Amino acid sequence: MQELSGSNLIFVIAHHPIEWFLDEEVTSIRTMLARNQAIYLHGHLHKSGGQALHVGASEFLPIQAGASFQARENELWVNRIVWAEADVAASVVRIKPKRWSRDHQEWVADMGAFPQDHFTPGMEAWEVPLPAKSTEVPDGKEVRQKSRQSDQSILPTGWRVIDKEVLEELRAPLSEEETIAFFDGRVPSWKDALSPDIPRRAMVSTILSQIQHWTENPFVSVLLVRGAGGEGKSTILKQTIVELLERGVLKRVMWNEDAECRAPVLEDIPENLGPWIIASDDAETIGHQLFHIVEKATIKGRTGVCIFISCRDTDWIASKCDQLPWQSHAQVTEYRLRGLSHEDAEAVVSAWSKYDRRGLGRLYGQSKEDAISALIKEAQSEHYSEEGAFLGAMLRTRLGDGIKAHVKKILLSLAKYKSPGGTLCDAFAYIAVPHAENVLVLSRGPLAKVLGCARGELKPKVLGPLGEEAVVAPSGQFVLTRHRAIAKAATDILSKDFYLDTDEIIISLMKAALRLSEKGVFVPMLGRWRFLSMHFFDAGKQELGIRLAKAAHDHDKNNPFFIVQLAKLLRMSSQPEASVEVFRTASEYVKRDRTFYFEWAISEGVMGNRCCSIWLSAVSLADDTDRTWPSSEDALKAFAGMGTTFGKLYDLFDDRIFIEACSATAQLGQSIKHETRSEEYFEEAADRAREAGVDGVTLTQAFDRLTQALVKAWERQEADLSEWLKAAPDLKHNCLRRLLHLEVESE
Repeated sequence: MQELSGSNLIFVIAHHPIEWFLDEEVTSIRTMLARNQAIYLHGHLHKSGGQALHVGASEFLPIQAGASFQARENELWVNRIVWAEADVAASVVRIKPKRWSRDHQEWVADMGAFPQDHFTPGMEAWEVPLPAKSTEVPDGKEVRQKSRQSDQSILPTGWRVIDKEVLEELRAPLSEEETIAFFDGRVPSWKDALSPDIPRRAMVSTILSQIQHWTENPFVSVLLVRGAGGEGKSTILKQTIVELLERGVLKRVMWNEDAECRAPVLEDIPENLGPWIIASDDAETIGHQLFHIVEKATIKGRTGVCIFISCRDTDWIASKCDQLPWQSHAQVTEYRLRGLSHEDAEAVVSAWSKYDRRGLGRLYGQSKEDAISALIKEAQSEHYSEEGAFLGAMLRTRLGDGIKAHVKKILLSLAKYKSPGGTLCDAFAYIAVPHAENVLVLSRGPLAKVLGCARGELKPKVLGPLGEEAVVAPSGQFVLTRHRAIAKAATDILSKDFYLDTDEIIISLMKAALRLSEKGVFVPMLGRWRFLSMHFFDAGKQELGIRLAKAAHDHDKNNPFFIVQLAKLLRMSSQPEASVEVFRTASEYVKRDRTFYFEWAISEGVMGNRCCSIWLSAVSLADDTDRTWPSSEDALKAFAGMGTTFGKLYDLFDDRIFIEACSATAQLGQSIKHETRSEEYFEEAADRAREAGVDGVTLTQAFDRLTQALVKAWERQEADLSEWLKAAPDLKHNCLRRLLHLEVESE
């Protein structure tokens, strides 16, 4: 850039944000841009934004343009463009960000693209100062502000430097309404963490002591606060950071304000800054990136790096962050939250007591000791085996049976506000219903799909407002209500008072997950969505289970998994005719595998077509049914089913070949390593054969008996299935022979 050093303006254009370059190159690129007060134009992230970033005493201005691309108007990403002009005389860049409005079919102002304090109403534009090198001697406050801005410049979008001055800016008295809302489950804020009206959790002192010790010997460390939703992880995290900064243990903390953003780059953190804490709530979305920081810091011998994070147990496990070898690269301390201590309970009851009946609820009038005992007893209740005992105990202790009235009041309020999908009440229904039904795998993708909005709109338009109303946790990999007690109360009210078809909610979400996956979009825990029909069927909701299976089958009629699921549930609900029909009418494009034919065999058998059932079982074990060998489990299931069916064929036709085959399946099955349940089937078949005077033979002879009986059953088939199946005499079972360690037939 030396040739351009005399220029009034220098533009640098690239596709990627600076933090996306190689780690070792980022710092030098920033320094070069700042020395030349450049305007850095880039895109890539499908959104717009920009503000001056400082490196030392100089600054540069990155401006991020949104993406304008050819796509259907209901895609997740929104088309965006940025118009801008540089006014050198006024030392500003005037920016007019636009986004495409699907409803109005025109470009409209993108009001959320840039900070509102830069908006100039008369110009209908945002004015951002041109980068310039400071020539004045700054005062102490300006020095601290520049230092903070310099610290901020090393962080990716979505991160913020928190120090004592920032805390003072955030500090404000809580109103009575705000305090009560916190105890009702509102998502905790920095304002709550700073307030004396919100009791400090006992664990804060424990973690604070640990970090104080770490600053004296700052090896790479990881502090992880884990627990169920509603246990107070966010509050503990923020309260600890407040204590660290106010006591001067640390000067600054890197705080993740957007859990889905990239983590900072280790090379961007100067070693002379002293101990730094990188803190994130709901850290599963960047857990792998944080591990990379820990790993690199250890390899490079960097000290003074501490990762302080919290996360729901389910999210941490689902993202496989628990499988990373943290212990190999850092000193790791886990804090597991469950319920509350006597110290916590005493502090909470004392806080409630300040607001009399509004605070204590149904505990009003009891002694402080009795109220504390009631809160502790509720927290230890078996109701909270999978949910947050802390929030659940507070809700049930204060509200009791009144929780429904409390939730109904919230729902009526939510119904007044518009949001994607209708109202906030409508949006909340899609979150509450699956949580109430213990379907804990709802992620942002399927939710955005059913609400008809972009994924990026969920937090500001849905999750954030619902979090303020104390009904939804707005971050985390999976979208849940603050507590299942809230979800169950809401679902009951939505069904009975709002006449909502809660089954349709579940079906719509499952279809949304399947459609996204079909488009190549990653859907966490997709397998759970695919098995959702069985989840409800096993839970006693057979009609919903079958509706889900039917919806999945209608979504993809050529998917053998969905065919098997639907047919299986129809059979288990005593509808064998419908089950058989699903198999027989399957398209020629369906890839039929061993499971497909085995389940079909069972359905035909229940229908009374026992010879067809034997034929299909033989097909399920045949060589050319699948590229892989039949597994031991495949063989065991087929032998167990065929043994029972051969016994019934013997009763029906009085043909000795069938009872010999019954004995043969028992022998062959028992020769494979199996569990007790399979043994019961084989013993029953063997006893049945012995009653008819049939004893055991060698395994080779047993296999021959089975083969002969298969052909005999095929000759007596009750229905013509030849369009789909090979004739029994043409089936080869050499792979099965190898599994049983028998000599194979010549090819």
